[in-house]
Amino acid sequence: MKKNRFQMILPVLLTGLLILYLLSLLSAPMKESILYSEVQKFYMLRTAELFLLILFGALIEFRKVMAVFRRGVVFHPILLVFAILILILLLLPVRLGLSAAGSSGVFSLVNQEGVRSILGILTGILLVRSVSDHAVERETILTEDALMRKPAK
Repeated sequence: MKKNRFQMILPVLLTGLLILYLLSLLSAPMKESILYSEVQKFYMLRTAELFLLILFGALIEFRKVMAVFRRGVVFHPILLVFAILILILLLLPVRLGLSAAGSSGVFSLVNQEGVRSILGILTGILLVRSVSDHAVERETILTEDALMRKPAK
């Protein structure tokens, strides 16, 4: 019972740790590119960081991702539009050296590192939820839990 659950969670946990490690590797080159005003390198690293954050958000919803692969895709257009709008907001170019203290508005808020991370993870979660069926996903989770709780004969 516990071994099956562990075998299911271990790859997800290791993938999450790998994503966090890759994010930490991107931090120093991004700061370097800001320091030396290497705009193209900065945007490339920033896009890679956003991609990793979206993957981390999708990894949080790994059961729904598995349900989508098993049962198929069901679109929720409102969630999909909202996720795409956040993604576009995160992909908008910013000036290097733009500080949150020196500017105001939504764009300066989005450029703060913590806020970008939260919005990137939220985008991944919303993208997964926009293509998954809640009822089928709930049924899948309940079935998996019931199978894991069966006593060994």
